[in-house]
Amino acid sequence: MQDSSKATNFFDIGDIKHLFKRHRVFIVLSVLISGAAASLGALTMTPTYRSVATVYPINLENFSNESPTEQMMQWLRGRNVMDLVVDSFALDKVWGLDKSDAQFEHKLSKKYNRAIRFKKTLYESVDIDVRLDNAVMAKNVANGIVHAYNKTVREEWRNKYREEVDNFERVIAFKNNEIDSVQSVHSNMSQTYEILDYEVQAKEVARGYLGTVDAASGRLINQEGIKRLKENLELKGGDFLRNHARLLHLMEELTVIKRAYAETLRLYNSENSYASLVSRPVASDKPYSPIIWMFTFIGLLGGLVLSLLVVFLRGGGKQSDA
Repeated sequence: MQDSSKATNFFDIGDIKHLFKRHRVFIVLSVLISGAAASLGALTMTPTYRSVATVYPINLENFSNESPTEQMMQWLRGRNVMDLVVDSFALDKVWGLDKSDAQFEHKLSKKYNRAIRFKKTLYESVDIDVRLDNAVMAKNVANGIVHAYNKTVREEWRNKYREEVDNFERVIAFKNNEIDSVQSVHSNMSQTYEILDYEVQAKEVARGYLGTVDAASGRLINQEGIKRLKENLELKGGDFLRNHARLLHLMEELTVIKRAYAETLRLYNSENSYASLVSRPVASDKPYSPIIWMFTFIGLLGGLVLSLLVVFLRGGGKQSDA
């Protein structure tokens, strides 16, 4: 019964009001000092500025089962982009890292991943979130990441197209040699056997062989020439036609190959962008952190809780002694 009475007295509203009134100066001072200390602590912290660029993937070819946005995330998080950004803005020096340190790579990656984050949005775009202690640099780094991403993807595709260009050039050289060989046979046949156009010459031979006369000119047909041409056509006409058809087929093949080669060469030499900038990064005029009012509020709340705890413990102890 005595213990229950003590507990009731300890939590009695009247006693609590009495304790609060009696120690109000201590409580108020504790709250103010805690709030001021938290505010001063926040003011001494290095402010961090945030800049966000929102980009959308474009001109990416299908690769595996990944969506264009997933491909973009992979490229952005890749080491090539990181190295280009770090080198362009000397971020290792900004973060005070020493390249001779055995842990340099680990520390650099840790700093980079804390300062730069990539997030896929609901609309299949990507937020490039940069947080640095300089507002202008944060904006420039966000733009630099987009540039590094474009450069990295462009070089990768250029390497791929370089292989295709080399293959096309080898095929074109082979086809040209093949055409030259067939054309050489074709020319030799024309010079040796006087066969230039099989269909036209065959008609002329038929007319001459039948003894027809050109009524307009009144000229007699050269029977010896007709006879010789007839023998040549009979001897090499079939070979001439097959060789001529082969030459036409090779030239058609070469035309198709050159069209594909021209398209591949265009892609190889192109300066495509692989990211459409949906929202440009800006230099923030306010720090992202620390948030002064939040630190102040937490300090005030902490001071209030701590001072009340001290007062209640001291007040409860005195009641127990009494």
